[in-house]
Amino acid sequence: MYSDEEQEDSRPYKVVLNHEEQYSIWLVERENPPGWRDSGMIGSKAECLKYIDDVWTDMRPLSLRLKMEEDARLMGLAFGRLLQAEHQVVIPWPRAVSDDIQSSMKCGFLPIAFIEVPDLPPIGLTLNQEATDVSQADFSTDTGVIHVEGTGAVYAVGQVHCVATIDLATKTGKGRIQLKGTAGPA
Repeated sequence: MYSDEEQEDSRPYKVVLNHEEQYSIWLVERENPPGWRDSGMIGSKAECLKYIDDVWTDMRPLSLRLKMEEDARLMGLAFGRLLQAEHQVVIPWPRAVSDDIQSSMKCGFLPIAFIEVPDLPPIGLTLNQEATDVSQADFSTDTGVIHVEGTGAVYAVGQVHCVATIDLATKTGKGRIQLKGTAGPA
């Protein structure tokens, strides 16, 4: 004897979705659960599940998708301001000391924050060691300047190239940024 689940389910189903555009199947003869509406798809259980598999390509709830799209739009606006000129930068460590900066640079990494665009998180640069210059810096006395060049990733934008000159005494300086692979001075 087969259980009901083991027998092929030939009852008609419908595909329903909620306000977050999440999908489910529901028996046709049943009233939709509160907050769910018909999608227009009616068929066998297998057909309805296949339909959901085909149309529900992004499992994130609608509210999350909209929030992430808005965050990306705002990040794009903030990033767009950076592409226009040089801006103030800072090494975003609470108490950055030159020894830490020098050690980090020897490892080929340095975070840079563009302080005029507070919505943009610090960019962790993978340094181009050939283009980076520390010849005018004295790390033992926290004096002089470092010139750094490198690449990093910016959320919702992609890979970027950054060039900055930073005063060791203040850990601040000027920097510019461009999309990696775009024409123009780097």
